[in-house]
Amino acid sequence: NKGILGFRGPTAVIGTNACGSVTQGTLKAGSNDVSGEITVGTTSVTSCAISFANTHSVAPNCVVSSQVAGTVVGFGYTASTTALTVTATSGFDSTKFDYFCPAAATANNPAP
Repeated sequence: NKGILGFRGPTAVIGTNACGSVTQGTLKAGSNDVSGEITVGTTSVTSCAISFANTHSVAPNCVVSSQVAGTVVGFGYTASTTALTVTATSGFDSTKFDYFCPAAATANNPAP
């Protein structure tokens, strides 16, 4: 479609018990290292981590947003060279989040 950006890349993964213990978190089909949708698992989940398929040379600059406005109070996130972790001050079972993690500028990949 014209005017719609698509991001392709290796598929990110959620490790065992990294996003829920009774019901594991899931990634929407097509989610990858750059962008995707996380559905948090269940059982008082306060953090959800996805592992990037590729290790970055520096942590990417990520943006995470909840799909349900106002329901998740006090959530945050951190990105490392290997993973993106979303955390909350209280359980956020079954919440959906969108993420976008473009590569950070480096000497070999300067910002425009």
